[in-house]
Amino acid sequence: MTIGPPGSPGPSTFPPGFFERWFSDDDEGSGHDEEDILEILGESGQLGLRGSPPTVDRSEHRRPLEVMLQAVVSLGEKTSEGNIIEAVSIPWLAFLGHIKRDPSSLHEIDWRKWEEIIGAAYREAGYSVVLTNRSGDKGRDIIATKSELLSVRYFDQVKAYAPGHLVTLDQVHSMLGVLGAAGNVSKGIITTTSDFAPGVYSDPEILRYMPYRLELRPQERLLEWLREVAGPDHQAR
Repeated sequence: MTIGPPGSPGPSTFPPGFFERWFSDDDEGSGHDEEDILEILGESGQLGLRGSPPTVDRSEHRRPLEVMLQAVVSLGEKTSEGNIIEAVSIPWLAFLGHIKRDPSSLHEIDWRKWEEIIGAAYREAGYSVVLTNRSGDKGRDIIATKSELLSVRYFDQVKAYAPGHLVTLDQVHSMLGVLGAAGNVSKGIITTTSDFAPGVYSDPEILRYMPYRLELRPQERLLEWLREVAGPDHQAR
């Protein structure tokens, strides 16, 4: 007589290792009928295993990252600033789940794809979005505009950096120059998959513009923002 799974009322006739072999933390259920799992062996009533372990189809959550991100956005009309994002096709739940399971995969995504992902997030949040040209972007990778009671226009500069590659103080000062030259922008945002160099958060010139004219979005805040965009269903997971 063996002991049943944690929380069971008492002894079990399941053989040792049954629950370890047939269930794991990743699997919430089985695709097999009960008769496919258990078999009575002889007159002893001892229960054994038959067939191969049950599987759960989680293909939506386990698709390779490169497949998941093949077509993040659909680009529409080309303007003088870049291409308007017309539609978003990124499966947010699967993408964020992948990043949560394997945080290092965040750095496997190339810089242009990150621009598309962030542009897609603005589009999902209700903004009209332009993905700027690959060259001559004038320090603006994404232009996000929303016209409601008060119109807002954001310039987002995306720094898809590896861990340890920090956004420098000079780069943040350059964004301040972009804001001063443009005139028709509500806020400048620097989004990075890494973090900002020491001194950036305490620089007096930068602090003068934060948070209303300048926002710094390091990796932790980036992922938090993407979860907010994905909606309450994902946040509860």
